Amino acid sequence: MSENKRVLRRKAIQMFGNYFAGSIDFSMEKKYEIFQDFEGEPFKIVGVSPFSIMGEAPPELNQYAQGNRTNVRVKADIRKNFDEICEKAKCDWFVLDNSSALMGLTIIYEQFYSLLPEEKTDFMDDYFNDNPEVRENYLIPEDSGFNKWLRDQYDLFIETILRHYDAERIILVRSNVPRFRPQGGKIVKTEHTEKSGRLLRNLDNYFIRATKCVVTDTPVRFFEANENSPGRPFAMRQRDLQFAIERDILTEIEHPGSLPKGIMPPQTMADYIADGGADMTEILEYFRKRSYTPGDIAALFWLYDQAEDKDAFKNIANEAMNNKRAAARAYTKNLFERNLKKLQSYPYCMIDLKNAVFEDKVAVKFGAEQVFEISKKDGLKAFDILPKNKSDYSRFSAANYSCGIEDIEDALESVQANFGNVGNGAISFVLRFDKFENFVNSMHFIDFEYILKDELFVITIGRRRG
Repeated sequence: MSENKRVLRRKAIQMFGNYFAGSIDFSMEKKYEIFQDFEGEPFKIVGVSPFSIMGEAPPELNQYAQGNRTNVRVKADIRKNFDEICEKAKCDWFVLDNSSALMGLTIIYEQFYSLLPEEKTDFMDDYFNDNPEVRENYLIPEDSGFNKWLRDQYDLFIETILRHYDAERIILVRSNVPRFRPQGGKIVKTEHTEKSGRLLRNLDNYFIRATKCVVTDTPVRFFEANENSPGRPFAMRQRDLQFAIERDILTEIEHPGSLPKGIMPPQTMADYIADGGADMTEILEYFRKRSYTPGDIAALFWLYDQAEDKDAFKNIANEAMNNKRAAARAYTKNLFERNLKKLQSYPYCMIDLKNAVFEDKVAVKFGAEQVFEISKKDGLKAFDILPKNKSDYSRFSAANYSCGIEDIEDALESVQANFGNVGNGAISFVLRFDKFENFVNSMHFIDFEYILKDELFVITIGRRRG
């Protein structure tokens, strides 16, 4: 490609990952492109472990990268030509998440290969689906840990990326393994283990130290969605998560230096509590000193629900609020400030925002069902935001329907059922708060930028109707 053509093309992003980076497509921004041709294949590699993408390609396996029963994932794994892909891509940024490192591995001709059970390809049929010996004996990285074999492979992966991208052009989407999730208005444990989270945190921290890259920890702010099955972890299908990851990446691209660089502890409080830990002294010290996350807060509220002596949690709330470096505190404040900026420029916000001031607290939206708050004033506080008439989309058919905070999630879902107002610039709903205080409180946990990206809400205060 000539230098002149290079200047004219859109900014390009090379991607590698699975649950997080692999789920986004930048549909919200047409000026960035992810897909470019390389032998007819895109530069987006999803579902290949960073432990298997590097190596020597045995010629005996070339047949599996050809024909009708193959795909992009298998081709990249068979050819092991990641360096060549990066060279020919010549993209402007590299975006990575490490979640594909959880994939099982098998060894063929002394090389690692990623396993995707039940995938309908010749390679998976011959070397896993129809191969009982391999099905019973393969490497599970979270069980083996980040051992020397895997570290050597990962070092080659990092060296290849750094050969083609400067540190400020590498964006790591930090992985997250939620230990708690919402279900029917309650907090329940997920089926994920501490080993999965530990491996991904170790990989993320190792990558950050080795590359000095940019980091977005967006997935840490989200929980596993109700509809995800145990075999398909994380919040990978949540549209608000996808939107938030895209927004963070685009913010860094357009305003370099916007995202932080940080190291996560090998074990979180969510892991400790999910695995039976309940020593109040240890929990107090963690919230006093460590950069606790929304996942840690969900774990704390789960323990609070089980406890008979709830007074013991008052000191934890106070210490949590005295901890100025906690990630969850920064998330709450950043969300409020972003909401304020958005609503100040939004023409259909009919509320005077001059008295909308950030309240010093931590607020965590737990799925679409609950909000957890920690403050010195109220200690630990949880309240529901469940829809009153869940999935009764017919009530949203009128453009002047008046909904409250508990209806927001259903109102957004109704876009799928009522296409009449989508994309034509018409006002969809009236989002009406009963009190100014409740509106300001919602700015601490509702992402108004996401809510308003496809729909036009009139936002006001007053008596509801509908």
